[in-house]
Amino acid sequence: AQTAIISTLKTGDVIITGDDVYGGTNRLFRNLAVNMGMEVIFVDMTDVSNLEKAMKDNVKLVWLETPTN
Repeated sequence: AQTAIISTLKTGDVIITGDDVYGGTNRLFRNLAVNMGMEVIFVDMTDVSNLEKAMKDNVKLVWLETPTN
């Protein structure tokens, strides 16, 4: 399911996700998404201001998981 969601994005799109996501999710973003030309920003989601600071015009996906690692 995660791969299907990522495949809807394109080169240059940005994904923001938590810095403590499931290991498989982390590897999927670091390997697949980055190799597809996307930027992945990992932030500490325990402070919403970190998410606000990471926002850019080309953010297409904010990936949240609960519970996280």
